[in-house]
Amino acid sequence: MAGPLPESAIAQDDGYITYRPYLEIGGRAGGAAEVGQGTLFVPLYQTNEDLFFADLRGLTSDQQTVEGNWGLGFRKMIDQSYIVGGYAFYDLRRSHYNNNYEQATIGLELLTVDYDFRINGYIPGNTGPMTAAPLSTATVSNGSIVVNGGFERAYYGSDFEVGMLLAEWDEGLEELRGYIGGYAFDNDAPGFESMIGPRARVELRIYELDMLGADSRVVLGGEYQYDQVRGSQASAMASVRVAFGPGGQGRWLNRLHRRMLNPIVRDIDVVTNAITSPVAEAAKFSNGTPIGTVGVINALTVDPETVLTDLGDNSIAIFDGSEGTITQQIDTFQMNNGQFVIGGGSSIQVVSCDTGSVATLTVPGIRPL
Repeated sequence: MAGPLPESAIAQDDGYITYRPYLEIGGRAGGAAEVGQGTLFVPLYQTNEDLFFADLRGLTSDQQTVEGNWGLGFRKMIDQSYIVGGYAFYDLRRSHYNNNYEQATIGLELLTVDYDFRINGYIPGNTGPMTAAPLSTATVSNGSIVVNGGFERAYYGSDFEVGMLLAEWDEGLEELRGYIGGYAFDNDAPGFESMIGPRARVELRIYELDMLGADSRVVLGGEYQYDQVRGSQASAMASVRVAFGPGGQGRWLNRLHRRMLNPIVRDIDVVTNAITSPVAEAAKFSNGTPIGTVGVINALTVDPETVLTDLGDNSIAIFDGSEGTITQQIDTFQMNNGQFVIGGGSSIQVVSCDTGSVATLTVPGIRPL
């Protein structure tokens, strides 16, 4: 636990204040994914009341997502009472569907010892469709094969929150803070619904732990958010900060100066959504040939050879055993050009004609005996 607050922590107004770089390692469990994140906070220019800094982050999750955030920020202390700040990030995300997304994040903040306010905007570099192959489907409809492609898109949006100090102990070295806010993300493409909802967070912060050294911090917290697309998401969070570099001996920052080192609060992800498109497309074989008509031959078919011939070129004939044994002799049938014969319940890979979405078609029925 933290020790008693030294006198040097109370009055840091005279002279030069050293804001030290730090590494913060954290994670969250619950919600949509288990996430691990590392943050490197590096002061680039500083005076007693001004701080220009870099905020560099890396994130990975159990959903095979990887993201990097590279940010610059500036904070200014005014009248030894409050801090105003602004920041900008370049974000790069590799999604669960192996798509890459770029994004610009910008934000403004106002901090005091007791209160927080911040607002962020998120501007993706590309809101167009990316392939989400596992969500693509292929079905037989009215004698044809149609493909509904799986697509993923990035969302633009914004969020905000207000926070306040709820309780404190040990002369401010232990704090309980609460936050409430909301977010709105959207993509105008058909089928991609807006994500709009509230978000709340609570954090227990412990500063200046003896085992971690000066300017250290441990945070335990929980967060809840809700929107109609992702539903209710509750997660537990924890992080540990260790500062390094010169300037940490014999002093602790006072509480307002300590707020100058707060990590920037923003959405941890480039927000994306993946759906199966409501738009059905005609299908083609994997070699690029458009698929013609689709027909079924089973034990009730009176003249299988005529049915096979009438399907035409580049068609698919499904031999279905669900009505019993097909007794007609079929080994002498004359196949049409490009015609494909498949047993019921079997699968074939097809491609949509317009967007090139790849899907696996499992044809109806069962394989004939």
